Amino acid sequence: MQKKCILVLTSTFPRWHADSDPSFVFELCRRLNEKYKIIILAPRSPGTQVQETIDGLTVIRYPYFISRYETLSNDGGIMAKLRQNPLRYLLIPFFLAGQFLAVRKILRNRKIDLIHAHWLFPQGWIAHWFCRKKSDPALVCTSHGTDLFGLKSYIFKILRKQVGKDATAITVVSQAMRDQLIAEGMKSEKIHVLPMGVDLTTQFTPGNNTPERDKTLLFVGRLVDKKGVTHLLKSLFLVKHVIPDCRLLIAGDGPARAQLENEARTLGLTEHVTFLGAIENRQLPEIYRRAGIFVSASLEEGFGLVYVEALGCECAVIAAELPAIKDIIINNNTGLLVEQRNPDDLAEKIILLLNKPGLRQKIALSGREYALKSFDWENSAKRYTQLFERLLN
Repeated sequence: MQKKCILVLTSTFPRWHADSDPSFVFELCRRLNEKYKIIILAPRSPGTQVQETIDGLTVIRYPYFISRYETLSNDGGIMAKLRQNPLRYLLIPFFLAGQFLAVRKILRNRKIDLIHAHWLFPQGWIAHWFCRKKSDPALVCTSHGTDLFGLKSYIFKILRKQVGKDATAITVVSQAMRDQLIAEGMKSEKIHVLPMGVDLTTQFTPGNNTPERDKTLLFVGRLVDKKGVTHLLKSLFLVKHVIPDCRLLIAGDGPARAQLENEARTLGLTEHVTFLGAIENRQLPEIYRRAGIFVSASLEEGFGLVYVEALGCECAVIAAELPAIKDIIINNNTGLLVEQRNPDDLAEKIILLLNKPGLRQKIALSGREYALKSFDWENSAKRYTQLFERLLN
């Protein structure tokens, strides 16, 4: 029996082996490829191939400008790239047109049964123009957070409403996002909470407890304002006066790195903080295993795969209380929640776990057990397969 064909639209996809960009779209597609024929359409970037096969997946990268200036995606995503260089706003019309033409070409030349668009805008908005009749492919749009919480203006609410009207189903990665879309007027029966997964059985697994790990904190993420790293540094300034041998590893890069490095020097944290820079995906598990506690003071999250990765490696998690985070961190069970923008509260919880290794270990074990049941890739891929089967049949 011939496999059904799914066209996946995404603006974030690994450009090459060992890329540091998020790989969750690739990981989901790789698992769905056992049942479906998967074609991935992503924007071209300098140094990438126009078409290639990766682990049995057909990957097509569409051009949208002169090759060396195609820098709107990757390395932190579109929103970060626009903040980094406002001149990139000039690329947006070409980016939209290039993707539109590429989708149209594929639909003319291939039999596509379903389009899976990652992010409501721009991918979902472009896809909805091709999924408006009963004879058109089914359309599933997945929102990951930035396309909802980061695009708050009235015009984007209108665009999301257009997508919701024509989409066969909308998936979101947290209950908080589902509530937000319903508040914006989308039909609740169309919206499914289906988080992305993490490989918790072979990749993100526990390491050995060592004296170094007992005093090491870790943050993983883009160095941008919304991640709240400045509050994390302020809390570390308070912690070091109580526990002088504590240290913080910061894994990630971004436009705020220079400012944060300067802030660390100003606070006298040079010997306590190490900026690791961008880390390849394959190296991340070892980074988590070097720390006993994962700490985040983030101000905005759609879901937060890094929290799941940390739980998988048996890091105790301390996180700022956000609606989406409550799907992962159950306070005093799978982790500890602290008040947003409150370095004092964060420092108090860090000191608590550093001084009580038994409590830290109990929370870490509970967190991994919960993550395995809820967020392992096999479970996530199974839920997406069940949804696609219902729509395709």
